[in-house]
Amino acid sequence: IEAGEVEISVREGRHRVVISTLGPGELFGEMGLLSDDQRSATAVALTDCTLTLISKDALEKKINAIEDKAIRAIIKV
Repeated sequence: IEAGEVEISVREGRHRVVISTLGPGELFGEMGLLSDDQRSATAVALTDCTLTLISKDALEKKINAIEDKAIRAIIKV
């Protein structure tokens, strides 16, 4: 989320339960990229939002880069 607020909610029976309100610098939807499971929550923009979209491939590359840096840092210690 670059700007704005997004509400994350889940359904419990006939009720909608808000589990989080997210703002700038926070992210959502990553679990949908990391697993093939159905989405477990709904995201709704509470205000005008500017969002950055990332593909599964791009996310995996970022994760691998972080893991590589962590491994190199451990090896150097």
